[in-house]
Amino acid sequence: CFAKSLEILSVMASGEKPSEASATTTSSTRERLSAFRNRAATSYTRVKQFTLERLGRAETTVYDSELETLLEQTEKIKSSTERMLNCVELILQPNPGARLEEKLYSTIHRVQSSSADQPKQPRPHKSPFECLASELSHCGNSFGAETQFGAYMVRCGVAQGKIGEAEKRLQEKGRTGFIAPLKAFLEIDIRNAMQERRNLNVRRIDLDAAKSKVKKTTSAEKIHAAEAELRTYQHSFDEQVEQTRSVLKKIVETHISHYGYLKALIAAQREYFGECVSQLSEVNVAIAPSTAQTLPASFTNTNVFEVNGIELDRDESRKAKVLYDYEAENDEQVSITTDQVIGLLIWFPSEVIL
Repeated sequence: CFAKSLEILSVMASGEKPSEASATTTSSTRERLSAFRNRAATSYTRVKQFTLERLGRAETTVYDSELETLLEQTEKIKSSTERMLNCVELILQPNPGARLEEKLYSTIHRVQSSSADQPKQPRPHKSPFECLASELSHCGNSFGAETQFGAYMVRCGVAQGKIGEAEKRLQEKGRTGFIAPLKAFLEIDIRNAMQERRNLNVRRIDLDAAKSKVKKTTSAEKIHAAEAELRTYQHSFDEQVEQTRSVLKKIVETHISHYGYLKALIAAQREYFGECVSQLSEVNVAIAPSTAQTLPASFTNTNVFEVNGIELDRDESRKAKVLYDYEAENDEQVSITTDQVIGLLIWFPSEVIL
């Protein structure tokens, strides 16, 4: 383009008649330069008007109360939906690394969906319950699945594995029934509403700039042109107001129906926690009869403990027989006599008091 421009300028400087192709190129270049100049002038006018409004040195067109209410409601809907999505994503996937990987693969999937290549799928991650199930099964088998303790650990591992599967079902239902539709709502409906709002703000700035231009114009000829320009901007602004109002009303009406997505999430959570209670109840019933036989005696009798190889009863060991007389020296002490049996209010299991 630069070389072609130099060629055109050299032809024009030499006074020669340009060729048909050169004339077409010159006309196209002039049109682009004219369009660029108009866009630059419009941008400058908008920036100037916006700055004057921020400084309080220019009048601003005020929206009607209904439109202002719709704008506030849309902003609240947008922020509340984003916060809900963040919280639900945190509940369904507490691991931030896994969430980041899922978001990355989701972006790659959207980019590759239009191509013939098969989109890459994220690596399957083990949930904490599945990791616990694997460790319990491994430990139980290492101790011996035929023993009571080993069988107990294997049975608990099976229950934890089923809880992990239920958690994956909860995550899948939460993504498809709650996260996916609300993300589509944000990415399509809310984004369209925000674009219409930006367009409305631009039309308002153009209208206010045109009003300011009419007030500053003193020449009769320029006043007619400025008033005609003002009518054009007013018409464009009115059309954008109605279009923005229609989009915002649709947002508010659509948001009311989102309780169905919340209901689906609650149903998925109810199913998940019901499965957890069922699995843990079955494990509790399965291991309850053999607990006393499986655990060591020192675990079953909590009142018995061992000190230097001697088993002591915790209740009986809280009493002691006095060997010598003692006279209290202040109010914080107590006087005792020989052969008196006293109870100990504070007991230190690691010490033996004779």
